[in-house]
Parts: sequence; structure tokens; C-alpha cells
Amino acid sequence: IKLLNKEYFSPKKSMTLLYYSSPILMFILIMMLWMIYPFKSNILFFENNLLYFLCMMSMGVYGLILAGWSSNSSFSMIGSIRSIAQSISYEVIFAISILLIMMNINSLNLFFLMKFNKFMYLSLIFLPLNYILLISMLAEINRTPFDLS
Repeated sequence: IKLLNKEYFSPKKSMTLLYYSSPILMFILIMMLWMIYPFKSNILFFENNLLYFLCMMSMGVYGLILAGWSSNSSFSMIGSIRSIAQSISYEVIFAISILLIMMNINSLNLFFLMKFNKFMYLSLIFLPLNYILLISMLAEINRTPFDLS
């Protein structure tokens, strides 16, 4: 918290309220994703929580749009558009691969995926699909082969 209060940096012509609200929006979306994490007791437990997961993952581009647009810089807008295009393109692959895995257990509930994986190791059966899932997850979080900075 001390590090966050050291210095306030914002571009000169930016819309400061929107500029500072974009990381807050991203943080809120991440916290909303943790509500469906399959613990023994979830905060949100419903039958199709994978659809909720995919919707919350796809809403992450709004924070990028808000950050790029509110800075009023053409370079940051181009950078945010590039990042959004990468995020959307790998998100489609991620959604298809996770839906193929969930289709084999006949449920869209992540808790059932965890229970099904105890008895039958899906990671070994669907090894090529899991490699595709791993690559798309690395692209979603902008790790080493996919970081465009």
C-alpha cells in the first residue's frame, strides 16, 4: 500500500477518472472469477458455472479498452487494440478446448471436472487438447512466447 501511495502518474491529457478506474475494473473481474473456484464450499455454486467463467474472462478486454482510450494517446490506443485482438483470438481457442473437455464429462460445472479428474485422469487422455489449452492460457496471461512488449 505504501508503494501505491508514493507517486501518482497519469498522462497530461488523459481522463484521470477513467484512467484510474480501468485497473480497478480488472481487479473486480478477477475477484469475481475467484467466487466460482471449486473449494469445498463455493460462494457461487450453480450448474453452468463454466459459462460464467468464460463470460468473466471475456469481459477483461473492457479494462484494456478503457485504459487505452482514456489516456488520449494514439500509441496507447493502438497498443490496447493489439492486446485486445490477441486476447480475443486466443480466447476462442481456449473456450473451444475447455468446452471439448467439459463435453466429455456431460456437465458445465467446474466442481464436477475436479471430481471426475480424481478417478479418471483427463490430462492423460486428452493430452493434445491439454497442450492446446496450456498454450492458449499462456497467451491469455501474456507470458513469455506471447508477450508483445
